[in-house]
Amino acid sequence: MKHLVTKLSALMLSLLLVTSALLPCVSAAVDHNQYWPLQAAYTEAVTSGDKNAITAATENILRLYGKFEDETSCYRSISPILNAAKIYEEQGRFDDALRLYKYYQRCYQALDRLTDDNVEEALRYADAMLDAYSYMDPEIYVHTNQPADVPYYGSKNEPMTGTYAGMCGYYDEEICNAYLQYVRFETEDIADFDYRIPHEESCRLLELAWNIDDKYTENGAIEYLGAIADGKHDAYITENLRYLGSLETCGVLLRFGAEVNVWGVNTVYHNNGRLNEFKQTYIRAFRHIHDLAEQYAPNVAMVYSPLDISNMYVSHEDFYPGDKYVDWVGFSAYENQSKDTLGQFGSLNDAYYKRGKYTNQMVKIKDIVDTYGDRKPIMISECGFMYRSSSSKQDEAYAIARMQYFYAYVNMLYPQIKAIFYFNNNFEGNEYCLFGDEGNTKLANAYTPAIKENLVISELLEGHQTGYTRISTLHEKRDDLTLSLYAAYPGNPSTTVTYKLDGKNVQTTSTVPYTAHFGKELLPEGRHTLSVHMTAGKTDITEDYILYVSSDGIIRCESPDLTDIPQNHWAYPYISYCMQENFFDGMLTSKFVPERKVTRAAFVTLLGRAAGINPDNYGPSGFTDVSESQYYAPYVTWAKEAGVTSGTGDGTTFSPNTVITREQICTMLVRFCDNTGIALPDPDGSKFNDDKEIDSWYQDGVYTAKTAGIVSGKGDNLFDPNAELTRQEIAVILQKFHINFIRTK
Repeated sequence: MKHLVTKLSALMLSLLLVTSALLPCVSAAVDHNQYWPLQAAYTEAVTSGDKNAITAATENILRLYGKFEDETSCYRSISPILNAAKIYEEQGRFDDALRLYKYYQRCYQALDRLTDDNVEEALRYADAMLDAYSYMDPEIYVHTNQPADVPYYGSKNEPMTGTYAGMCGYYDEEICNAYLQYVRFETEDIADFDYRIPHEESCRLLELAWNIDDKYTENGAIEYLGAIADGKHDAYITENLRYLGSLETCGVLLRFGAEVNVWGVNTVYHNNGRLNEFKQTYIRAFRHIHDLAEQYAPNVAMVYSPLDISNMYVSHEDFYPGDKYVDWVGFSAYENQSKDTLGQFGSLNDAYYKRGKYTNQMVKIKDIVDTYGDRKPIMISECGFMYRSSSSKQDEAYAIARMQYFYAYVNMLYPQIKAIFYFNNNFEGNEYCLFGDEGNTKLANAYTPAIKENLVISELLEGHQTGYTRISTLHEKRDDLTLSLYAAYPGNPSTTVTYKLDGKNVQTTSTVPYTAHFGKELLPEGRHTLSVHMTAGKTDITEDYILYVSSDGIIRCESPDLTDIPQNHWAYPYISYCMQENFFDGMLTSKFVPERKVTRAAFVTLLGRAAGINPDNYGPSGFTDVSESQYYAPYVTWAKEAGVTSGTGDGTTFSPNTVITREQICTMLVRFCDNTGIALPDPDGSKFNDDKEIDSWYQDGVYTAKTAGIVSGKGDNLFDPNAELTRQEIAVILQKFHINFIRTK
């Protein structure tokens, strides 16, 4: 890449990635003598049981120690933080509770930096507690015929849109178009279950769960998986793969060795030092079966399928066989009232396992979807709602409520999910079965409407295109609107949602998913203000949206005044400029959410708008994971044609939902300059201290951007190439780039 040294002085003033705001503060040492009267007040409050006094005393301790500058500051803060956060949760003061859990996380991050103490477990707990608050801000979804956020990856047996639904042990084409069959590896042949597998034309997908029985015995899994990887079971494997390859009426998802992330990890392999060997042996076995499937059953898609929550010492990523060997990523997702649940606010263990006060399957799902959903279709390999158990406290009412919640929201929040299988069975005294001789009529009667009311599942069942889209991406010709809301808080407090249009009440509801319908008579041509007020416990939130109905009947969401960006916010001038220029048009509600991460698709859209392109001039991009129905599709095409991006992997994909990183931004901006006549200097040869962490693909762009002043280090001459950028940082970049280059070009 050849660059000329021009416009350098302007570049030095532009596109800085807001690193100054990220640098640590330098301050005088803490005066620990100030702690003792604060500690006395806290102790007195705890002794008296005065909860308000406890929280007040904790806040005073954090005013002294909240920067966590030394080990003493950290350890003196931990107990008050957790105690006060629990009280805030009990009081329904969720904003304050979240703030304190962030302090808890920062405290242990400081200890990790300042000491040799092993704080890995505490940091996992802190992350889990923050996950419990990840959906605190309400999100409004539109029921639509043109879903804007549905990815398509081009994987084997993947539907372009819609979600398959099925179960084991029962098939009814009114509520099923897929089937789940379990087979024990080596001790059972798949063909022996042919009589159970539906061969109707309506059954379009088979999940074959190939389970290993030896997984929990001392070192048993390593030896057995090693034998599979070494080819000692090939005769059995190939015979069964040939049977799967002969199936013509449906696609096959082959789920091998499910839930490996909990196969005695804590009780066996962590304790005996063979954990890494276990991980690598599983990966070898999975890859071996993949290679045989390619040869003997090309219709088979390989599924990597962990349990939704891993054991403490591993992550689902530790066992991932690699993109080359995985077609779909699945997971098991159950929501039951465990006998181990404390059922109290402030329980870090409950938060980690997403149970008790922190029960929320949407949060359990989030990590796996976020990790793989940028490049692989996701499936829920099995799920179930226990209504009776010999060992845990279960009842039908709880099971029905959680089932309705699950199917109402799972596809609304996660368009990456393309198949869902229900565990229609009873197992070791735990009863999940809905249909058949052992079924439960009440649960079955709840399941059927839950499936049919899920627009994404019914799309494939009934053959019409429907789904959900965030209101910020609404841009569709229609006569009416149906809206739903999602928000979640620890303890699942009672929630009421009121929808107003132009100041008039339209709907008040306390029933999940808080749906309201706006008829044609409420949406005449012109500008309308939609106000959504939500009360959850003692938390009240109001979101305002601007809807515009054009003369041709298209309804779109416009950029409103923002409620979470005060004029003294450091990024306010940049954000305000971007709003005035409509860069974020269709991406905003009444909140800017400045710390929300920016995806690759969103960034090229913002850059294309800043460049002033006409999206109508751009057709399909050719990337397999960018559907033409997506709002960002024409901007991705522009970015490809303009040389801003060449895609990811082998160039056939774009990974639109992946959060963009510092190294990617540098390369895209440098390429934009190269292809629009903005000359940049050649790299000056200096390197960042973390140069080895910069991907070779991005190094030229990073160092060109560094020399030109587009980026600078984060302290200690570090670049932090994989740091993910936020909306507020992107607003700064866009404003400076637009003023200094695009407008003056």
